[in-house]
Amino acid sequence: MISLSEEEALQRLGPRVPTEPAPFPSRVTIPGQYVDLVPLTTEHEDLLYPLVGLPEHERLWDYMLEAPFNGDRARFSTYISSRTATANNMVFWAIVDKTPSATAKVIGMISYLNINPTHRTIEIGNVLFSSLLQRSRKSSEVVYLMLRHAFDDLGYRRVEWKCNNLNTPSKRAAIRYGFTYEGLFRKMFVLKGRNRDTAWFAIVDDDWPDRKAALETWLSEDNFDAQGAQILTLKQAHAKFGYTVPETLVMPAVPL
Repeated sequence: MISLSEEEALQRLGPRVPTEPAPFPSRVTIPGQYVDLVPLTTEHEDLLYPLVGLPEHERLWDYMLEAPFNGDRARFSTYISSRTATANNMVFWAIVDKTPSATAKVIGMISYLNINPTHRTIEIGNVLFSSLLQRSRKSSEVVYLMLRHAFDDLGYRRVEWKCNNLNTPSKRAAIRYGFTYEGLFRKMFVLKGRNRDTAWFAIVDDDWPDRKAALETWLSEDNFDAQGAQILTLKQAHAKFGYTVPETLVMPAVPL
């Protein structure tokens, strides 16, 4: 048997990495500046339902695995109950607005899913932002908190973001936050009787220090004037730390 030198093994087999698994995420509160992420419970149902469960919220569910609830309170209640335990490899949080001027306390929900402690990979998904959360500092902080918890607290190597390829806002959000586009999985699901092609994005631990610095710079109170207008865009904050946000979805080049 011919043994490989470490250099040969690196070239042929890849770098060595620690094999200690990451912990499975616990149902703990993740505190933030503008929002807290609180483990989802049935007590949040009454606060969420008026913001995401009524017929006028149907479009919020376009790309979710679940059909819209259209005012069916019983079905919404069953849905929330099914998300309050660590089941189906998912952990859910309610998004709690902690700003003094908040008109509603619970303004959305989010989860980890496809959690693989052995390989230290995890996905952010089931992103449900009510209108009170969309296109705000709070929504960006939610994603930052989920990323920081996965990388810094739990030690995962890779955080994924996946969405229906027709979901342009989700794809734009992934790129804005600093995720790298990794490709399109064609005909991945039949969802509500329609085809779904899935766009894949990820941030890995090598990326995280610069992405973290950019997100923290953008979220800082110093980055907003007295009227709440941003001084640096998140794209400019990324550039400050050496990352150029792409204008189009282009996969990284891989040598053959």
